[in-house]
Amino acid sequence: MPSRHFETLDRPPLKPLQTKRYEYGEVIKVRVAPNVHIKVTDSFYSVPCALVKKEVDVRPSDRAVEVFYKSQRVASHPRRTRLGQYTTVQCRLPEIHQKQQSFRLPRPKDRLSDFLTALKRAKEPDWSSGPCRF
Repeated sequence: MPSRHFETLDRPPLKPLQTKRYEYGEVIKVRVAPNVHIKVTDSFYSVPCALVKKEVDVRPSDRAVEVFYKSQRVASHPRRTRLGQYTTVQCRLPEIHQKQQSFRLPRPKDRLSDFLTALKRAKEPDWSSGPCRF
């Protein structure tokens, strides 16, 4: 009898389960640094430069980091797995920073190899002569 009521009353309005899994994420408050980035679990993510020194809401999940200001989403980044990495969207930086980012000094490729060669040629100090003097 109860299953008959379920079939006639309850089942028709039921909808199928969603195929996409729910992603849990807590909302935390973070202040935007002068370098236009916020720190979330030891990684750094860029936000629009108009929000420097303002407090934003951040919702980190397993896959993404979403940034909200006054209930409006202002940035979203894929979640970084390595700690200490910066994720920067160039168009969010102030114009002067964009120019700085595009300017790079040429670097010789053999600088490290020159250092390693000089290090190999250096003589090992005589550690038996007594205590170190600074």
